[in-house]
Amino acid sequence: MVFEPPQRLVRALGETAPHGDDWLERLPELARQAVARRELTVERVQVPGGRSSLVVLVRTADGTPAVLKLAPRRARPESERAALAHWGGRGAVRLLEPPPSSRLRSSGGTPVSGEAPPSTEGVLLLERLHPDVSVRSLPEARALLEAAETLRRLWVEPPEDHTFETVAERTGRQAEAMRASAASDPEVAPLVEAALTAREELLAAPPEHRLLHGTFRQSKVLSGERLPWLAVGPDPVVGEHA
Repeated sequence: MVFEPPQRLVRALGETAPHGDDWLERLPELARQAVARRELTVERVQVPGGRSSLVVLVRTADGTPAVLKLAPRRARPESERAALAHWGGRGAVRLLEPPPSSRLRSSGGTPVSGEAPPSTEGVLLLERLHPDVSVRSLPEARALLEAAETLRRLWVEPPEDHTFETVAERTGRQAEAMRASAASDPEVAPLVEAALTAREELLAAPPEHRLLHGTFRQSKVLSGERLPWLAVGPDPVVGEHA
């Protein structure tokens, strides 16, 4: 099968790719290798798909419906893998493959000790949900309730030895970009100042550390068989859930 990346993915990654990044060019071969090594049967590539990964609907050797997800290192797939493994299917899609034994930094997937096998790094085999049915298909009030309940299930204590990015670290990076924007646009400056002041006030209180989805929205809550609604696509952080 030819693994043609959806145009949505090509455009999104093309706009953010660092110099010399050839992941998109290597993607068709990476997908073929991942399918062959796991003895998967391919049904189709999910279109339009996401903006940071290729999603392929597959079946395992025993016929179980599954999803094969491939993402470049800058999308932090190893951080996603670690979070999904810790949740263990509680409120989120379930991993069908155990994480590699080497510990990985969540801020980019770089191995701390050793290298993740090439057949697993950036490749996630997940339980199959209904990819075309998100909680947004519900009436608005019901959608809000179901999304909130799903989100609450994810608020668990992080692993003691975790290397997930913290809310303070992530918003710190975002603050630098906001300051640069304010410097070039005086009309935006008061809003940026108010936002950064609120950030400092919120971080000043002793945080209650929880493992958080990190990029939660209703389109990332999909219909499932094991539970009615499950979250997908985390970019996890640790911090105060409020």
